[in-house]
Amino acid sequence: MTEVRKIFSSKKELLKHLGKNEKDVRLVDRMIAKGEVVKTEEGDYELVDMADVRQTVDKLLEEIVQLKTEKGKLEQKVADLELDKEIRESNEVSEAEYKEARVQWLYYADEYEKEKKDKEFRIRKCFQWIKARNPKANWEEFRDWIM
Repeated sequence: MTEVRKIFSSKKELLKHLGKNEKDVRLVDRMIAKGEVVKTEEGDYELVDMADVRQTVDKLLEEIVQLKTEKGKLEQKVADLELDKEIRESNEVSEAEYKEARVQWLYYADEYEKEKKDKEFRIRKCFQWIKARNPKANWEEFRDWIM
């Protein structure tokens, strides 16, 4: 898919392309402020394809979510390693007690994750039920209200 860039040498030319009053040059200034038009280094005006911008933003948001997830996993791993280190350095804990504590800790961490997933599932089901009765329901508002 080839990208067609819409570049205009003057505000008047851009307004003509958009089918607007060619004397309304302040409209272009407002469009620049909104990010709909970009003034290039050469002094030309480039019309920004908002669909491409939205697509790029969506990709960046997905990447941010992925990085946050990875960050959470790494933080958990660091916490696990610190806990292991603290337990090993403690003189009062025997190797058997350490192993038992670690097994219990892993069990409860797993139980917590199961409970968390169950709660998230129930919240999603609740929202689906609400959405079936009120199609205008908004997930973000519902989630914020629940939390």
